[in-house]
Amino acid sequence: MGEPSEETLPGVTTFFPFIYCYEESEPKDLAILLPDLEPAGVDLLQKMLRVNPKERITVNDALNHHYFRDVVSVP
Repeated sequence: MGEPSEETLPGVTTFFPFIYCYEESEPKDLAILLPDLEPAGVDLLQKMLRVNPKERITVNDALNHHYFRDVVSVP
């Protein structure tokens, strides 16, 4: 998901002042890293892996995501 910054995770440099000692990394394209995962799965995974917890998908929204459209509930 790339290196956290103040833009992606406000306050990160306050909580982790040595974060810039690490090698910088750019976000990777999950569709390329996981070529067998359908687009809905890539979308769900990206929403689950957001750096900022306030931007992450909730459990309820994740369970209602289009990726799980074919899952049948078991009584």
